[in-house]
Amino acid sequence: MHTHKIGILGFGKLGVRIAQRCIRTGMNPQDILVVDRLSTREQINTLGVRAVSPRELAHVDILLVAVKPYQRLEALVSVGELGNVTVISFMANVSLAQLREQLPTARLVRAMTTTACEVGHGVGLYTTTPDFDENGHRLVRDLLERLGRHDFVHDERHVQVYATVLSSLTGMVYQLLGDFERGLNHIGAPRAYRELMLEAVAASV
Repeated sequence: MHTHKIGILGFGKLGVRIAQRCIRTGMNPQDILVVDRLSTREQINTLGVRAVSPRELAHVDILLVAVKPYQRLEALVSVGELGNVTVISFMANVSLAQLREQLPTARLVRAMTTTACEVGHGVGLYTTTPDFDENGHRLVRDLLERLGRHDFVHDERHVQVYATVLSSLTGMVYQLLGDFERGLNHIGAPRAYRELMLEAVAASV
């Protein structure tokens, strides 16, 4: 992956995490291309990634799409014709069929990463359109493994189910941690002890 160029379309919370994980696993920041906007300038300078125009993203080896679903049409139009670039979409509720309507020649991947990308652990899922050969799969695996473990699934529905379950599980965990903290506070546990216990519980779930 060191010799490949990746582009990140959408340099918000998830896009920044992806760049950070790629850099931490040895990727040259200058091999990571990000759209140069005033809102992203500080993060671009901090990470040392390359600031480019949207059109320059059309010439990367892998384009990672991390914009909000409602932004995808305008964002992808700004990039222009992608040819057979490999596109990995992290957008929730946007199917491969919907992406194919806008990207007729690109090789498409749909992935859910979230926790895996956040900490480099956990399990994400991804699926692809049928036009992937082994080299294409290897390229995608090499990139996604930088973000944490990601398993391939043939049925795209599993990716959406994973996203739904993970979202519900995350909410449940936060609720349990909140109840746990209130319980510690009720019995008069010192603040330092409460924080220590919360960290220990959060690390174990």
